Amino acid sequence: EWYEPTYVKITEGTKEIKNYSLAGFTSMVSVEIPSSVTKFGECAFDNCYNLTNLYYAGTLNDWFKIEKLSNPMGYASHFYMLDENNNWIEPTKIVMPEGMENLNINLVLFLPNLKHIVIPGSYKEIPSYSFENLQNIEIRQGVTQNIGINLNNYMSKVETFVLNLDGINFIELICLSN
Repeated sequence: EWYEPTYVKITEGTKEIKNYSLAGFTSMVSVEIPSSVTKFGECAFDNCYNLTNLYYAGTLNDWFKIEKLSNPMGYASHFYMLDENNNWIEPTKIVMPEGMENLNINLVLFLPNLKHIVIPGSYKEIPSYSFENLQNIEIRQGVTQNIGINLNNYMSKVETFVLNLDGINFIELICLSN
């Protein structure tokens, strides 16, 4: 008889979660991923419909650097990281790492309890759908090309929005009303 686990812990030292390796684990509710993982292969988490909790043992900077050909956060509704006391917490505020140029929506949008984001000036493009669920957004000076802001669909919960306009070439504002 086939046994399908509800909790999967990837071994520390693992570099890649291979293509299709966890695909179809429909009973899996939680997965723990070590900081050593640098790549999620294609369809690695496909059809993991009951995946609710993702525990990541690295830093947010490490999370953003993972090559994601599939993203478990497309299924999971909770994202946990270790705090300074080695307790699992859900981050509500992040400062995006310097040096990246484009905000990868798959890295941020699927952090369900994220409420506050700070985007440094190294970013060149920020898609409009990046801001779903956020209450506080700060875009620092230096974002140089395109910012999309859809006030209706993706920014309905925003309380604070700080934007430095120096050097921005294009801002798309979408404000539809009934």
